[in-house]
Amino acid sequence: MESKQTCVILLRASSKKAFARQEEACRVFANERELEVREVFREREKLQFKRRKALRWMSTYCRVNKDIDFVVAYKARSISLNNSELFLITRLLKKHKVDILFVKETPQSKF
Repeated sequence: MESKQTCVILLRASSKKAFARQEEACRVFANERELEVREVFREREKLQFKRRKALRWMSTYCRVNKDIDFVVAYKARSISLNNSELFLITRLLKKHKVDILFVKETPQSKF
């Protein structure tokens, strides 16, 4: 039997209500794709790249836990507010063989 693919969820929002809405959408998205959610990382909006602890923890979690296949994010802004940072983060995750999936966007709509 083939093992189920795994993911972590990265949320970035400004309120508890927004976190809850995004998490529900991400969990439904993961469930529809038969992904096992291993961890959820939450971050307040508007933190600068260097201050984003949840992003760093998520990256470390993916590096240490070699069985993570995907990061599920509500939209590209959950990962980064600009394309150059998004590219760098995507590249970093690719080194760990982790892809990013967006609930509300496709990567092509961002680039």
